[in-house]
Amino acid sequence: MFTGLQSRLMLSFSLLLLVCLCLLTLTFAVLFFVWVGLPKLAYARLMDAAVPTLANLETLRQKGQPVADNIGALRDIARERGMRLLIVAAPTGAVLADTEDAWTGSRVRANLPTPTETASVSASFVRGRMRGPDRSLFFYVAVPVRRSAPEAARTVYLAWVLRWAEAARPFVSSLLASVLLSGVSAFVLSVLLALWLARSLAGPLRRTAEAAERVAAGDYTTSLDIRVPDEARRLARSFNTMTRAVEASQHSQRDFVANVSHELKTPLTSIQGFAQAILDGTASNEPAIRRAATVIQGEAERLSRMVGRLLDLTRLESGEVSMSWNSVDLAKLVRASADRFALLADRKQVHLALDLPDSVPIVGDGDRLTEVLTNLIDNALNHTDPGGRVGMTVTDANGDSVTISVTDTGHGIPAEDLPRIFERFYQVDKSRSRQTIAGQPGVGLGLAIVSEIVRGHNGRVNVESVLGVGSRFTVTLPRHPERAHL
Repeated sequence: MFTGLQSRLMLSFSLLLLVCLCLLTLTFAVLFFVWVGLPKLAYARLMDAAVPTLANLETLRQKGQPVADNIGALRDIARERGMRLLIVAAPTGAVLADTEDAWTGSRVRANLPTPTETASVSASFVRGRMRGPDRSLFFYVAVPVRRSAPEAARTVYLAWVLRWAEAARPFVSSLLASVLLSGVSAFVLSVLLALWLARSLAGPLRRTAEAAERVAAGDYTTSLDIRVPDEARRLARSFNTMTRAVEASQHSQRDFVANVSHELKTPLTSIQGFAQAILDGTASNEPAIRRAATVIQGEAERLSRMVGRLLDLTRLESGEVSMSWNSVDLAKLVRASADRFALLADRKQVHLALDLPDSVPIVGDGDRLTEVLTNLIDNALNHTDPGGRVGMTVTDANGDSVTISVTDTGHGIPAEDLPRIFERFYQVDKSRSRQTIAGQPGVGLGLAIVSEIVRGHNGRVNVESVLGVGSRFTVTLPRHPERAHL
């Protein structure tokens, strides 16, 4: 799970989204607390101070001391409770007394009701927010108290006040610490996630780039081993396959250049030698000159044939040659090809056997398929000793494909050479002459051309061989190869 690039990106973004949601939730929680929780905490704190204060004031009142007029007693109580006490007239908000003496004679803005004067200081509390003369915000808890004449006719409140900042300070301090911790944690987590994501993405790409540079420098032993993400693992497999293909291509190219050089060297040497004999007078009489000219002509024809077949193979490999799709009788093509080699087979005392149905119609390029059959029969006869046998069969395996088999009782092919038998100029026995049974020098391109023509028909060619027993080349062709190109 989470080994693919897409899933890892999804996981990373999901975690980042989770962090953002947590921060957003924390922000909403803070706002809720500020507007709802903070007033409750402030009022609770004020009530904690007000209730015991009222008990002290009730004791003073019972002793005959006017509660509202004894500012000295209020100041002592406020100092003990760490709270500010006001005596405020309702509804005007006039401050009659202030334990801190700052607001005496001023007005505050508060929603204080004017009920009938209460006979006891234990009357119900009122609470809310007020603004002081300096417009600073306060929470308050107040209770109406009796006042002596001559102002007994108006309602007077004893108010415990707490500055908003003082009420919020403990919470804000802890909140800032929590927010700071959350922010730092979220930032660190985001950085770690980004680093992990960057490494998981950039690491495989960096290793692939380094491996590509080594391959470009000629080190074809380079191999990538990347396990995650899945896309990078597939890229590594493709890269390794490409590296092996490039190595094989380079090896094939080197072999091709070496083989071409070898094939061209012999006829060119013969042409150069006999031409020099004519020029320097070594071939002085007419028979010698004619013999030299004959060799030069033969080697020139060999070169022309080699270059022509090589160009033909190159065009087949590059796809420049398009097949001419027509309805052909494969059994008839095999008979015609065998007939062309009948005289040569008799001369070499090789039995040429056919096992063919009356008719095998397929769609294909008749000329190219004839070239395939010619190359396979010539190759079989060329490697079969006198008294041997070359057999050709056509099998209609099923309704979609047919099989052509060319079997010989020749020398056989070593197992280590079988994988390269269809390469250009590849020789199984480097010491054997390339002379074909027809007496024409071979150029080592026949099986390579066979492979390309069969591939152009969307077919396949296989070879089986046992040393000293013989070989079997099997060509499988679809009945309608042109449909694959639609």
